[in-house]
Amino acid sequence: MEFAWAGTGVFDARVACCVAATLHPGQDGGCQLVFRFQMGAEHGAAPVVLRVDVPPAQSGDAEEFMRALWSAYEIPDRPAEDTGAHHLARCPREAGWILSPAAPASEELFQLVMDRVNADDI
Repeated sequence: MEFAWAGTGVFDARVACCVAATLHPGQDGGCQLVFRFQMGAEHGAAPVVLRVDVPPAQSGDAEEFMRALWSAYEIPDRPAEDTGAHHLARCPREAGWILSPAAPASEELFQLVMDRVNADDI
């Protein structure tokens, strides 16, 4: 599979590395395709997740593409270990992560969200 962003870069992986492909319908008639790739130990243990926004005019084609992908390559709609629960955490500030400083308003919003998430965990 190859995903290309005009003028910025390309992500290329074998279809066998795709462990899940999900289609999320949007409120505006468009949709979002979410692909989860597990590249193997030689590329790191963490999965690679790609989210592709599809405008309303192409959502029908995107749905056809996903049905073909699920059928032809037996890629599940969700990974088997996906329980629906996701742990929310800040990206670590260490080598290998691309980060930039956040504005004070963004930091305040992040803290409010994390406080709410942590209150729900109790």
